[in-house]
Amino acid sequence: MRAALQTSTPGNAGLLVISDLHLGAALRTPIGFTARRRVATVDRELERFLDHHRAHPPAEGRWTLVLNGDTFDFMHMDLRPEGEAAARMLAPEEYAFGLSFTSQRARFKLSLMAAWHRRAFRALSRFAAAGHQVVFVAGNHDADLAFPAVRNELVAHLEAHAPAAARAGVRANVRVARWFWFEPGRAYIEHGHRFDPYTTFHDALVPRMWGKATHLAESFCHVSSRRFVNRIRTLPVHDLDAWKMMDFVRWGFGAGTSLHRLFWSYVSLVANLARRAVREERELRARWQRRQRARLARLRAYARGSRLSVEALSALESLGARPISATIRGVFHALYFHHVGIGAIALVLAIVAGILAPGPAWRVGLPLGVLAVTAGLFKLFAHLRPDPDAHPRLGAIAQRIVDFTRVPIVVFGHTHKETDAPTGPAADGPTGARWLNPGAWENAWRRPRAHRAGAACTCGLRFARVVGAPGGTSGVDARLVLWCRAARAPIEGPLPDLQGGSR
Repeated sequence: MRAALQTSTPGNAGLLVISDLHLGAALRTPIGFTARRRVATVDRELERFLDHHRAHPPAEGRWTLVLNGDTFDFMHMDLRPEGEAAARMLAPEEYAFGLSFTSQRARFKLSLMAAWHRRAFRALSRFAAAGHQVVFVAGNHDADLAFPAVRNELVAHLEAHAPAAARAGVRANVRVARWFWFEPGRAYIEHGHRFDPYTTFHDALVPRMWGKATHLAESFCHVSSRRFVNRIRTLPVHDLDAWKMMDFVRWGFGAGTSLHRLFWSYVSLVANLARRAVREERELRARWQRRQRARLARLRAYARGSRLSVEALSALESLGARPISATIRGVFHALYFHHVGIGAIALVLAIVAGILAPGPAWRVGLPLGVLAVTAGLFKLFAHLRPDPDAHPRLGAIAQRIVDFTRVPIVVFGHTHKETDAPTGPAADGPTGARWLNPGAWENAWRRPRAHRAGAACTCGLRFARVVGAPGGTSGVDARLVLWCRAARAPIEGPLPDLQGGSR
């Protein structure tokens, strides 16, 4: 049994797109009441969403549900085997830093996700068994879907929830897109982590280590999550991308975490990333020609399934950002190493200046001068540091994709920010093109405020829907639609008269 690898289909089905479910993100020891509630509520809303659309097919006859990246959170899930299984399976490093990012470890994590999120897997299986298509687009948190064994395991878990007679249908209707999902003339759907230097990989198609087929080529976020974020339980794992230096300072003083532990975790992370950057630079130079030949061969193979030319795929690939962890300079910027180093030196200089200054005025003036210069250097390095928020760049990138693919709709995820906006002036692509981002469905666990008659829905879950234009005219009807948990249905017009809170 093999998971179907496909990147496009004819536009003969209505498209539903949700993003960033992050199944498994709550599975970090200790698993308490809050984690269990997150698992249960996310599963419940996904099940209701799927059951509603299974009962209400589009005019095209069936749906294609595109789970646009980060459906599974292999990165932040932090459970590991125990007892004899741990002794057989774990390497010494994994006792300290958690499971490594390999095909075998990803399969272990997926088996736990399938057990904890049983309701979500069962609902996806029912949806596929009913004849609708389910597409998993790989994101940065579930880049492990690049491993064939993980894709096959995913299909096996979904098949296990279907009756024996329906399992072939489930297998036929489940697709995995390692890069993007494309429907000619309708929509291009990609997670969006390729445009973020903190989360991207050298190779969009095969994010694996060179020469190691079962090891993920870890992005900056993979390394920092495993060696720092997952070890410090008080860190808000999904808010860090938008944090500035002062956010970390405020958290450090208020988190109640040992400063000694924080310091050594930080030093370990810097050293590990610096070693990786040196190794990557050396290997890239040594194997550049072989890598380019392998990359071109993969693009040619991908072109056959995507119905795009190799030239278009090369143009799409060129839009990606360079990994920030590829150079030591990038690593230092990403980890605020300049800020930390200059801040420590400035603190020592300010104290020494205050002690050795010849008079009271100097004892005040010199430390203040040191701090002023330090503040200026902080601003300089903050300006040089690549912006971790890729969202402002996505509109221009969407327009380039429209020019290359000639589709009217581009859908992203990754940034967790709901968007429905024009892409910009058209060059070669269709005019009036738009790009959508449905936001993050991991927020399904947050309780909305109580609904009242005539009040705006506060559920906060949206999905992208792309169907044929009404009345049989040419074109598409694409929009973001609100999923109301209280109504258990999409809300497109005025909110219905609802009383009480969500159920």
